[in-house]
Amino acid sequence: MGKIIFYEDRNFGGRYHECMSDCADLHSYFNRCHSIRVESGCFMVYDRTNFMGRQYFLRRGEYPDYMCTMGMNDCVRSCRMIPVHRGAFRMRLYERQGMGGRMMELEDDCPNLMDRFNMSDFHSCHVMDGHWLIYEQPNYTGRHFYLRPVFIQTNIKKKDCYNLVRLSLVQIIFYEDKNFKGHQYECSGDCSDMLCYLSCCNSIMVESGCFMIYEQPHYKGQQFLVRKGEYPEFDSWLGKNDCICSCHEIPMTQGSSHEVKLFERMEYGGQMMALVDDCPNVMNVFQTNHIFSCKIIFYEDRNFQGRYHECNSDCADLHPYFTQCNSIRVENGCFMVYEHPNYMGQQYFLRKGEYSDCQRMIGFNNCIRSCRMIPMYTGNYRMRLYDRADMGGQMVELTEDCPNIMDRFHTSDIHSCHVMDGHWLLYEQPNYRGRMYYLGPGEYRKYSDWGGTAPRIGSLRRITSFN
Repeated sequence: MGKIIFYEDRNFGGRYHECMSDCADLHSYFNRCHSIRVESGCFMVYDRTNFMGRQYFLRRGEYPDYMCTMGMNDCVRSCRMIPVHRGAFRMRLYERQGMGGRMMELEDDCPNLMDRFNMSDFHSCHVMDGHWLIYEQPNYTGRHFYLRPVFIQTNIKKKDCYNLVRLSLVQIIFYEDKNFKGHQYECSGDCSDMLCYLSCCNSIMVESGCFMIYEQPHYKGQQFLVRKGEYPEFDSWLGKNDCICSCHEIPMTQGSSHEVKLFERMEYGGQMMALVDDCPNVMNVFQTNHIFSCKIIFYEDRNFQGRYHECNSDCADLHPYFTQCNSIRVENGCFMVYEHPNYMGQQYFLRKGEYSDCQRMIGFNNCIRSCRMIPMYTGNYRMRLYDRADMGGQMVELTEDCPNIMDRFHTSDIHSCHVMDGHWLLYEQPNYRGRMYYLGPGEYRKYSDWGGTAPRIGSLRRITSFN
């Protein structure tokens, strides 16, 4: 597994953020980046969100002033981890779009495409095996671009042709006005938040492939399937308004089989229904149309009045959907709600029920900015508590509720913990009182990782009731 650490200041100083996978938007974790440490693996870093803009390849090592050593500015907005590949390497380059025209196949490095193939303008390519870097200039110089196994079709204008190759991965175009007019945003893959590019969307042109488009950021809310074609207004993709805030590219699955399993209950419980073909009516085939899902509704006014927003999964930022929240209805499942975005600040556990006055019933103010769905769990429960950071010092293991940490373990200062099984709630005071913190499976190397402001923990309990 790869690991990369971004630092705001040179020589690995200042605020930092650790990352071990792809991240489409790093802006919420730091304002600038002046040094980078790659502890393991290889990464591509980009100066724009959603893996766009100028990019640079980083292998294991330290970059105390990467602006000086690599010539990039201090704006790093996304990163992609490059998977380990130990097999063969193979790719094909084409002189025309859509895999057309003359084709050249490569299985090893090529320092100069012009010398080898008598051309340097390529408009599409197909990476069959391995991961590659392409450079604008011979001898591996100039701007470079990362390619992974996928078809890449391009839309290159003459001025975009360089000594080696430049690929423009336009597949879907969003327009603010109807009939493909007004400000536009071009996209070639997943985009978790398009609000920074467009204020609205009234028409779409899909040049190739298939996409799911969503009304809310981070692939939430009402969603629609769009395939290659033109959509001159939002009615043409069955939308009800001009709000499209994220999109997901659907990978090609040529020649592969399709199978999906549906379950009546959460955590794959209850009756199971397997499908290998289209199903126009689930009720007729399986005698049920109830596939369990969690759902929470936020209302701006008390007693479930005013503007509202429905949510059935995690949401890191609720601010675009309402300005205040004074009542909540949980129709299914359990949720944690937070007073700040990105699951920060005061948090509270909510199970199925109606909360007509949040301030009176659960002690929350009217500021709710994020929520997390708690997955249903029916297995064993096990966690370990440590009296020092990074899983150090004395360790105690728990498999059941504990109303008083001090009475049982003679300490109440918990600096780190490891949740092996189940979902838990920590409380600052004994007998499940005071501020609470949600812990899902994983390692929490310091108390701030679960949102705590101090290491003191008075009690903890398992989350066992999910409805």
